[in-house]
Amino acid sequence: MIRLITIITFFTMTFMTVRSQDFTADISGRQDKFVLVSENFESNSATPYIKNIKNSFTCGENSILFNGLVYHTVSYMGRCWLDRNLGAKEVAKTPDDKYGFGDYYQWGRLMDGHQDKNSITTYLLSEIDNPGCSCFMTSTTPPYDWHVPQNDRLWNKRNNNPCPAGWRVASKSDFDILLSNCSDLFSSPLKIPASGYRDGATGKISNTGTKIMLWTSDTSDEKAYFLLSDKKQKKIKKLTRANGLPVRCVRTE
Repeated sequence: MIRLITIITFFTMTFMTVRSQDFTADISGRQDKFVLVSENFESNSATPYIKNIKNSFTCGENSILFNGLVYHTVSYMGRCWLDRNLGAKEVAKTPDDKYGFGDYYQWGRLMDGHQDKNSITTYLLSEIDNPGCSCFMTSTTPPYDWHVPQNDRLWNKRNNNPCPAGWRVASKSDFDILLSNCSDLFSSPLKIPASGYRDGATGKISNTGTKIMLWTSDTSDEKAYFLLSDKKQKKIKKLTRANGLPVRCVRTE
């Protein structure tokens, strides 16, 4: 039986109609915002009614639609993760799969366009948290940050969060647990590729295919912590914040 299902969201007033034989509304992380407005069958004789969609989430089963991309979810090491780096077109098939690299964020910045690997560079820096510029801000002088003066209360306080609502940038603690229990990050269910990084001084992308590098949400003095894994080492280190690194999102507890 063909069903015409109409869904409306109250918080954005978005209207969506789906025609399907077997319809499943998979609106992870925002289920409590949606209601089923009508369900009209082929005869068009059914009486419209309102039905609440319960706020339920099962990691590994639910998916996220965010910024035009569908992310699946992965339950691993006591956390619920997105299945790939933020902005990646697909889960990486090999460690050097460029379609799995994702975007390159400067630490603490919003998803404002600067994270695109081909975004233009500028030597102009920002005094505010949201510079309103899709450019990658390079810095060649201490403290090597796009934000002057520095602001430690960004990702680690959920400000400027680039992840979907209900999700956050993975923390140092998240990666500490991961490194303690996982010997091969790409072979793990998270399939983390060697995305390399975007240099904060030049804007050039380096070390693709050889280094796994992911920002954490935590800072240390003038730098921020990041996950580094290559043939020689696998550890949490510190890096200046103007550099662009991929981000992996974790569901907020």
